[in-house]
Amino acid sequence: MATERTPLMPVTDMKVNIDYLVNTLGFKLDNVSADGTTAKLSCQAALLMLQTEVGDGPPAMRGDLPEIQVRVEELAEVYKNALSRGAIIRRYLEFAKTEAGTGIRLFTVSLPEGQRLTVIG
Repeated sequence: MATERTPLMPVTDMKVNIDYLVNTLGFKLDNVSADGTTAKLSCQAALLMLQTEVGDGPPAMRGDLPEIQVRVEELAEVYKNALSRGAIIRRYLEFAKTEAGTGIRLFTVSLPEGQRLTVIG
């Protein structure tokens, strides 16, 4: 049985992104590191890590923003939260075919800094 890795989303403003995930999508804040550079959030069985970009060099280029996927148990509930709480929907709930020929239900939202979060159920 394969173990799923926890996706890591790079962010610039930790507080803004945590607030958005908790208040708009219904995630729960599980932990923030002592130095405030990482946070662990969960939504049903899905886990997501946020990490601020740190270092002495220039800031990372923001042109190629990541898309992260998380799998939840009750997709309809998360989607309802997203719609009713003003999430920035990039891809509305749909049934998409996979490469294997099967299908999955999913939707995609934008985070405050432009990253994309695809929620699969």
